Amino acid sequence: MRWDLAESRCYGAAVAPTEPERFCDERARENALFYVDDQVDYRDPDTEAFWRRGDETLEKILSPLEQTVSPQDTVVDIGCGVGRMTRALASRAARVIALDVSQEILARARELNAQVQNVEWIHGDGRTLAPIAAGSVERMLLPRRVPAPPRSRDDARVRA
Repeated sequence: MRWDLAESRCYGAAVAPTEPERFCDERARENALFYVDDQVDYRDPDTEAFWRRGDETLEKILSPLEQTVSPQDTVVDIGCGVGRMTRALASRAARVIALDVSQEILARARELNAQVQNVEWIHGDGRTLAPIAAGSVERMLLPRRVPAPPRSRDDARVRA
């Protein structure tokens, strides 16, 4: 199965492209790790636990669905934040496309994941997946908070 991402979009109320970016940029400047995982201490985050929970969370997502990420896969991580799940995906996949609406959070992600070589960090508009070529991805990790799900398989632009 390959995803046709060029025409994908979220359903729900339209949001001006600058609003989510401004909000996320502010959170990234304030405390990026905390706003990704509020289990970390705000003043003294345990970064080792933060990254470990990314691996654990990915496993919790994939296992019940009986899904895996294989070494040949290209995966897109939508709403990648600082790259906690991106890093977990990168250890399993050939390539990860990490997409986020916030330039600030992407800058932090690049810093925190400099050693991860198979990730392409992309700034998106928060409404489409247009920066990603249609049919170029085998797997997709969606944000944990989605405005509204697609109404049907056709609306999700999935090609079987």
